[in-house]
Amino acid sequence: MQDLPRSRYRQIKGALMKMPNVIGVGKGFKTTDGLETDQECLVVLVEKKVALADLPRSARIPPLFRGQVTDVVEVGRIKALHPKGSEAVDAQEAPVARNVRIRPAPGGVSIGHPEVTAGTLGAVVWNQETGEMLILSNNHVLADSSTLESGMPLNKVPILQPGVFDGGQIEEDTIATLYRFIPLHPGGLNRFDAALAKPLNPADVTSEILEIGTISAVADPELRMQVRKSGRSSGLTSGRIILTDADLEVDYGAFLLTFTEQVISSILSRGGDSGSVIVGPNNTAVGLLFAGSDVITAFCPMRPLAEKLGFSFSQRDF
Repeated sequence: MQDLPRSRYRQIKGALMKMPNVIGVGKGFKTTDGLETDQECLVVLVEKKVALADLPRSARIPPLFRGQVTDVVEVGRIKALHPKGSEAVDAQEAPVARNVRIRPAPGGVSIGHPEVTAGTLGAVVWNQETGEMLILSNNHVLADSSTLESGMPLNKVPILQPGVFDGGQIEEDTIATLYRFIPLHPGGLNRFDAALAKPLNPADVTSEILEIGTISAVADPELRMQVRKSGRSSGLTSGRIILTDADLEVDYGAFLLTFTEQVISSILSRGGDSGSVIVGPNNTAVGLLFAGSDVITAFCPMRPLAEKLGFSFSQRDF
């Protein structure tokens, strides 16, 4: 796997993604008899495993596909994580209620576009060109899954903390306006589900992330890396990275999107955790959570995202 040319790897991923029931393919370690081995392989994600006898030969994933060892893992339906009625942190268990109005607002609390239920305020970041303080979260949290510029200027789009699902109202709870987002492409490959908002008053936000602290730097995700996240719905949860450089299909409700070069972890997440920053060792930012299932959580790697949107986690950079 390590010596496989990137162009060849993309071809193999593309071929596997076209097979029935396959919803994701990435680099990981093979599991045998319930135990993870040290053998690198192509891990194929399926919504539900089907007995070989019930599959036509053309739909069977062989142990060796185009010269590469494979492993098949059942993960369920991967969805963009919008909250449902029961998905809210129990205020009696959490150190701080995450689904209420908080000023200054830290990372890990409820936020959202007025047409969105609620997601998670990932973290405060700084514009590398201007030094402005900004809020980082998902496109589907801050920009309502916008795929192109609307007629309304971005600085007229209110962002609420808490989100509407948690009682947020435009008149009282607007904390920022939409600043920039990366469009989503229903008909093509997507790399990021991300957006930035500009606080109306910088004093209304803080660079702290609940139960984590401040981000020290940006790091690249690695297999078996221990990671954490602080989210609106499931609070502080931890796990490890199980796949890198993965392609996957994500259900956004109204449409299905295909993402490339993503990371899969074993972190627990629930609807409303979208937008959480994935944190690695020494409080490094390694990714931005945007989707998951009952089994896995998906995130885009932070370093290329920060370069794409032009932000830093440290005010000291200016």
